[in-house]
Amino acid sequence: MVGGCLGSTDTALTRPNGILIGLPLFLMAVLDRPGWSVLRRRLTALTLVPAGLALYCLYCWDLTGDLFYWLHAEEHWDYSVGNLPWEQVLIVMDALVRDGLHAFLISSEVAPYQLVHGVVGVVGLALTPLVFQRLGPALGLYVLVSLLTPLSGSELEGIGRYTLVLCPLFMAVATIESSRLRDMIVIVSTLFLALFSALFVTLHRIY
Repeated sequence: MVGGCLGSTDTALTRPNGILIGLPLFLMAVLDRPGWSVLRRRLTALTLVPAGLALYCLYCWDLTGDLFYWLHAEEHWDYSVGNLPWEQVLIVMDALVRDGLHAFLISSEVAPYQLVHGVVGVVGLALTPLVFQRLGPALGLYVLVSLLTPLSGSELEGIGRYTLVLCPLFMAVATIESSRLRDMIVIVSTLFLALFSALFVTLHRIY
C-alpha cells in the first residue's frame, strides 16, 4: 500500500490530475473492511497522494506567486474545466444531426478532431462498465473519473490522449471472449492507427 502511494505521489506531483488516483486507492484501502489499526495505516499512507499535488502547487507558487497557476494557465487558451461532462459531446452530436457529417467536418479546422476525440471519449465511457465488472470497483472508478474530468472541459481536443493512457480499459477489452469481436477491435484499431500515423507524418495536428 505504501509503495503504491509513493508511486501515486509522483503521479500527483508531475500532473495535477494525478490526484484522481487517490480515489481508487481509497476504495482499495476500505473495501475489505480492515480493522482500525490497518485502516489507519492505509489512510496515513494515502496522504502521500495529496501531498504530491501540494508540492506541485508550492512549486507553481514559487515560480509565479499563484498556488493554482496550473489551473489558471488554461485560461490563456480559453479552456476551462468543471462543465457538464456531456455538454461538448452533445454539441457535436447536435451539429452532426443538424448539418450532416460532411458539413460538420468542413465547418471548422478543428471539427474533425472534435469528432474523433469525442468518439474516443464516448467509447471509453461505454467500456467503463466492463472495467467495473471484470476488474473491480477501484479501477472502474479510476477510469470513470479520469474520463469525466477532461470531458468536463470546454473543448474535446485532447480527450483521446487522456483516454488512451487508461490501461484498465485495455485490460478489460482483453477479457472479451468472442474471437469475432476481438478481430473487429483489432481491425478497427489498425485502421485508426494507419489514419493517425498518416496525419502525424504529414504534419497535421492530432492533439
